[in-house]
Amino acid sequence: MHKTTVDVVVDADVDTVWSVLTDWPRQSDWMWATKVDAKESKAARGVGERFTAVTGMGKLAVADDMVVTVWEPPRRVDVSHVGKVIRGKGVFEVYRLPEERSRVSWTEYIDVPFGAVGAASWPLVRRGFEWGARRSLRSLRRIIETDY
Repeated sequence: MHKTTVDVVVDADVDTVWSVLTDWPRQSDWMWATKVDAKESKAARGVGERFTAVTGMGKLAVADDMVVTVWEPPRRVDVSHVGKVIRGKGVFEVYRLPEERSRVSWTEYIDVPFGAVGAASWPLVRRGFEWGARRSLRSLRRIIETDY
């Protein structure tokens, strides 16, 4: 399992950040190269909720099936990646900062597919993931600070 973390400071309170962060379909608005479909979920918001994110472009897009495993509003949500290609765990944490600000931390524990070849490619994949995650969190910040 490989770990990577990125974070961003947002000029908004934790409740506002939490509500936008965990609005799964709205992640399509800020998560780079990702379209989220939460319509299939049979559970209420919280543990057990299921949704799919399709990440990538064209023929390089990959479905990422997820289930919420930890739900601690407005502080933490964990999802297990349970798809065929993307496996592991994602963690979003929201920290209260002074002056109605928040820090959002996004950690991924990724079970890299394709055995030794996948493991050998991790340094390159990690840089690409971190670039996309930082870009995504900056977009999240922009949406929250502009719209809320």
